[in-house]
Amino acid sequence: MKKYKDIITDYLKNHEEHRIKAIDIYNMMREEDCNVNKTTVYRNLDKLEAEGVLKKYKLADENVSYYRYVDRQAHCDTHLHMQCKRCGKIFHLNCDFMDEIKHHLSAEHGFLLDCSDSLLVGYCADCQKEMKR
Repeated sequence: MKKYKDIITDYLKNHEEHRIKAIDIYNMMREEDCNVNKTTVYRNLDKLEAEGVLKKYKLADENVSYYRYVDRQAHCDTHLHMQCKRCGKIFHLNCDFMDEIKHHLSAEHGFLLDCSDSLLVGYCADCQKEMKR
């Protein structure tokens, strides 16, 4: 039988483009007939966060934590991410322009941007189209 930590990690990997709440993970595990309680889910999420396997974040206008898998091979800690406020999809913002911004912030403002905890929030192209209808 797989460990709870592995089940949670696999779920986050398979849904890395979406925002995931602890209750989503708990519900998935219950549907998969895992005999788990919410405390165990939170404890495993805390462990995975401490190990650097996932990131926990909150949006300013919401009182709930979200989790996302950190793909070490994609170097998620070296670039920003964007999240759609409407659908929750998460995008990697790994482009040369962001390198220019990081350099500008450092050279002109003495500010070192920590990309590992940075998340830009807005609306994806698909949601913008839907909102215009």
